[in-house]
Amino acid sequence: MSVGNNIRTIRMLRGMTQKELGLKAGFSSSTADVRIRQYESGKMIPKEDKLNDIAKALDVDVCAFTDHNITSDSDIMHIFFELEYYYGLKVDLDDSGKPILYFDEKHQLGRFNNANLDNWYRTQLQFAANEDDSDYQEKRKQYALWKSRYPLDMRDAENAMFKAITEKYKDLV
Repeated sequence: MSVGNNIRTIRMLRGMTQKELGLKAGFSSSTADVRIRQYESGKMIPKEDKLNDIAKALDVDVCAFTDHNITSDSDIMHIFFELEYYYGLKVDLDDSGKPILYFDEKHQLGRFNNANLDNWYRTQLQFAANEDDSDYQEKRKQYALWKSRYPLDMRDAENAMFKAITEKYKDLV
């Protein structure tokens, strides 16, 4: 997906019009919808500061707009190879012979990335729904918004935990 497609997808998940987003991102009322329309159509690519303003207006991490430009299976494999080299990604087989990916706990970022995968897995379970469920669409929407906010929610939870621990032990410090 392109940056513009990502902006449009998240804007629609938020139930905002182009004008509403443009105004919230700091554009004038006379150009708000035009600028967002130009970004979403790919006629213009927002500069970094405007992309940050749009991310803030949509309450997502700016990384949600990143265009990874994955166009083939080969691209995916090369991403895995880079993750192996830089982050300790490992491939193995589960008990049924199915390939699984995980991060080497001995790698400096391995434990952290495994925790991220665990968080993703638990969130996926939280928003799991069958198409027959009455709240299926809402759960899919909430899951998509969780992904677009990642890692903001995780940081918020960590900050809240840090504040709670600091408050609890303030007399000892």
